[in-house]
Amino acid sequence: MGLAGLVPHELRHTAASLAIASGASIKGVQSMLGHASAAMTLDRYGHLFGDELDAVAERMDAARADWMRTEGSGGGDRRSAD
Repeated sequence: MGLAGLVPHELRHTAASLAIASGASIKGVQSMLGHASAAMTLDRYGHLFGDELDAVAERMDAARADWMRTEGSGGGDRRSAD
């Protein structure tokens, strides 16, 4: 019964890969796999997360534009005195 050459540990890698492709965080995958640390998970699966810097930059630009539209256009110094 089963697929020739397929061992349960390979299914573990498949499950981790599918979770990452579905948007799971590194901490979520760490927990799912029972790894002792997120570093251990990143060492094994980090290449599947890709480079997120472009997406982060786009979100930061959008947040800045939103702030400028709602808060930054009122003029004056809005900093609080500590």
